[in-house]
Amino acid sequence: MNANTLLSKVNVINEDLGGESLVLDRNNEMFFLNQTAKYLWEHCNGRTVSEVASLLYDQCLDKDGLELSDIITDCLGAFEELEQRGFVKIRK
Repeated sequence: MNANTLLSKVNVINEDLGGESLVLDRNNEMFFLNQTAKYLWEHCNGRTVSEVASLLYDQCLDKDGLELSDIITDCLGAFEELEQRGFVKIRK
């Protein structure tokens, strides 16, 4: 996976808990998505990792010392974990 990888959100059962989400995977295991993971998951459908990272960067109020390249790196890790859990599909 790289910054140009296309993503699609997998339909799973989720419950919005305000800033977080409770997600039930295909094996009926529950996972909590924190506010950032929830944002990434909700905004990834049909976008690349770098596009979602840019959206997240735009939401940051305090950008001092914050680099978009660092956010892209962090998003790559988050999307890899979401993919492993079956919440995101990599579109090649």
